[in-house]
Amino acid sequence: MRKMIYIPLFIFALQAIKAQESYFKVEHFGIYIPNKSIMLSFPNLKKEQIEAKIFKFIDEKKYVYRPFLSGDGRIVFRDFSVVCQKEKCKADIVAKNFFYLDYGDGFVKISFENEIYSTIFGAKLFINNNDDVASENNVPFGIYEFSAPYKYDEVYPESIFTYNKASKPTLRNPDTLKTFLEYYNQYIIDLNLFLKDK
Repeated sequence: MRKMIYIPLFIFALQAIKAQESYFKVEHFGIYIPNKSIMLSFPNLKKEQIEAKIFKFIDEKKYVYRPFLSGDGRIVFRDFSVVCQKEKCKADIVAKNFFYLDYGDGFVKISFENEIYSTIFGAKLFINNNDDVASENNVPFGIYEFSAPYKYDEVYPESIFTYNKASKPTLRNPDTLKTFLEYYNQYIIDLNLFLKDK
């Protein structure tokens, strides 16, 4: 009887672990895709179908298509959005993301580039057609620092990691790390579901 109970519990535990897996990883130097790209499989879709669905996805999500970076078998889009607000992450954090979608019959391979900004002064950031970022009324903001020296904790309260004189990083803001992973994973989850379900 005990074995009968253990087996379902074991399966449940494996499913829970799998559900928590992330497409991205955060370390003291930034966020990245461990294998440089993410492969999604759509065995029932042809290249042309995938292309049409990607464009529809971009349109519905109100992302910005970047034709000069795109080509045959590649679609690139940009998004500019809030990662986390000051109340939760000790600073307003905003990301400019470029997602590169290489596709063919039955697959989409995803890679990305980003620039992440933060402000503790409540700056309202905006982006122009040339992808340049600025703030209204020139309120101060800067590039987000994933890690900061321990003696500058008060200057960079939003940093996920701090490091000592030996440059050894220590996790300081685990909730912010979790927020970053949720934010970036959602892009992949949304695209995967959209291409499968629509």
